Formats: sequence, C-alpha cells, structure tokens
Amino acid sequence: MATVGTLAALVRLSRVQFLFGGFAGVALGTLVAVYERHAFSVLGWIVSQWIVTAFQLMTHYANEYFDRDGDRLSDRTAFSGGSGVLPEGVLPPRVALIAALTTAATGFAGIAVLFVNDNPMAGACALAVAALAWWYSAPPLRLTASGFGEINTTLVVGILVPLLAFAAQTASLDALAIVSTLPAACAMFAMMICVEIPDRDSDRASGKRNLVVRYGYENAARLATLALAFLFICAASARFAGAPLAFLIAVACAALPAFRLLRRLPAATAGERDAQAEIAGRGAVLFATTLALSALGYAAAL
Repeated sequence: MATVGTLAALVRLSRVQFLFGGFAGVALGTLVAVYERHAFSVLGWIVSQWIVTAFQLMTHYANEYFDRDGDRLSDRTAFSGGSGVLPEGVLPPRVALIAALTTAATGFAGIAVLFVNDNPMAGACALAVAALAWWYSAPPLRLTASGFGEINTTLVVGILVPLLAFAAQTASLDALAIVSTLPAACAMFAMMICVEIPDRDSDRASGKRNLVVRYGYENAARLATLALAFLFICAASARFAGAPLAFLIAVACAALPAFRLLRRLPAATAGERDAQAEIAGRGAVLFATTLALSALGYAAAL
C-alpha cells in the first residue's frame, strides 16, 4: 500500500494535466515541417517528444521543490498553487529534487542524440529549452519570482517547443515555423496571468514578484486581454506569411474560449475566490485549445 501511495504521490507531483501542451507543441512543429514538404522523420519526432516531456517533468519537479514554501500558503486549484504533495508531507522535498535532476539527465541524453545525428539546430533549441526551463524556478535567476517568468514560459512552451520539433524534422528553422507558434504563445502568456491570479497573496507573502504581484489584478488582467487580442492578430499575420487557410480558420475557433475568459476576468480581479479558480482553469483551456487548433489547422491542410 505504501508503494501505491508513493506512486500516486509521484503522479500528483508530475502535474500530468500540463503535459498535453508538450505533446501538442511537438505535433504543431512536426506538422508545419510536413506541410512544407519535408519528409517525416520518425526518429526526429520521437527524440523531440522525448526531450520535451523530460524537460517538462523536470520543470514541474523543480518548481515543486523550489516553490514549496510559497505553496504552503496557497489555496490550490487544479491549475495553480502546485500539487500540494510536498506541503502536505506526503513525500520529502528531496524526492522532487532527485526527480528533477533525473528527468533533466534524460532530456540531455535526448539532446546528445540530436548532436550525434548531426542536427545542431534542433540541439540548440533543446539546450535553450533546458536552460530556460531550469532557471524558471531554480536560484539564482529564479525567473518565476522576478517578473520574467511569464515571458520565459511563453518563450519555452509556446515557441521553442514547436521550433524544436520542426528543427528535429528539418535541421533548420524558417519564418513560417516561427509565426505559426505565435498564436499559441499569446495564449500561453494569458494563461500564465490567469493561473497566477489565485496565488497573488501567497506569492506576495513568499517573495515572488511575478506580474500579478507587481502590477495587481486589474493591470495583469489588461495584459492578459492584450495577449488575447494579439493571438488573433498573429493568426492573421501567419496567413500572410504562408500558413494555410485551414490554420487561420482553426485558430479563429479559439474565439469562444477567449470570449468566455474575458467575461470572467472582472470577477476574478475583484477578488472572488471561486471566480479566480475558474479563471485559472479557463486560461489553461484557452492555451490547450489554441495550441491543439493550431496543429489541427496544419493537419487539415496536408
């Protein structure tokens, strides 16, 4: 029973509900490459997914370890406040640190495969993912507490993950691959604001100076709203850069979750706890939907 309980705690610690973004991001980058008539590489897809999942898990474990004091003060939701495993004493903190280092080593093994297979572009993208993901939570940079964490996560999850997958197929990058990541990147930035809103008080008490703590609910909500506007501007721009019409139509379908998010932001920024928990969930849904629709748009155009 103890083993079953430990495994269940490790699953909670892994925060698997966030892993979808890694799979969808790799799918997007891979599909853009195939749309551009590059031959599909099974090895490239496997290795890019291996690296992304490894570093995603590393980030989750490191965040749980380095944020454990602040998480003790949080009112957790499904998408904010951490897993609760370490503050509850279910597992000792060293387990999270060991898990972070183990998954990091797994990710670097994947990077080695890229360089052995003479793909320095994909290797460089993967190294950038590794560095930025680690410094998101880990001192001394600890970007999550500095006001740069939102940009960091947007860059890693929204942009570098699809570009890594694209480069794993093509050994290069191009303008279409880059602009095709931007709608989901905008949704990622909005999501980060949304998941930070419920934790504002605990983050401030623990010294985390993220954007919501620095600028308050209302100004942070304005940033999220601006990101949503840019989401659709970027989708239109991608069309002019050569993205298929199916991509534009698919991303336009994200208007519904974006509208639902905007409707709830005033209640969340007024301090209503139920609304704040809901807004965190809606932000996560918006990002997952936008990223999945971006990939589906390219799939439909093949």
